[in-house]
Amino acid sequence: MRTGSTVLIALVWFCALAGCNRPVPAPRAQTVSRLKNVYYTMRLLQTDNQQGIVEQLQAVTNTGTLQDKWVRLMREAVAHSGSSSNAAMEQLCYDGYGRVFNVELRTNLIARGASQSLTNIDFPVVVWSSGLNGVNEFGFGDDVALPNEGQHEGGHGTNERTK
Repeated sequence: MRTGSTVLIALVWFCALAGCNRPVPAPRAQTVSRLKNVYYTMRLLQTDNQQGIVEQLQAVTNTGTLQDKWVRLMREAVAHSGSSSNAAMEQLCYDGYGRVFNVELRTNLIARGASQSLTNIDFPVVVWSSGLNGVNEFGFGDDVALPNEGQHEGGHGTNERTK
């Protein structure tokens, strides 16, 4: 009986440490869900601040890349909303693989020949994931972008390059 209790206690500790107590969605599905939240948040910020998202990002100072500006803008928006900062920041800045989202102006993506899964997004700022391999392939390979209307979810991140 004592051995059974020891095994049960060890199993409970293992599950607690390994995260067995809550189901975790597949990283790709979690990424798509988070991207939907990102674009919804962009729309809210544009409406609430009565300013385009590009202008809001340009107003962020003391940061280097557009990705850094995005994270800082999200941190400020989360602080202003009074939400749980860690959970909200995770939802708005990190993909399902635990990496910071890629952020770029759509015009820059068009100029560099990025995938249509990125250039067809109806926002001037595009946010996407580098996918499982962690390599930014600008919408090609296993990158994950927000699925567009009329585009089936398996259609983004293809290897077709258009130039």
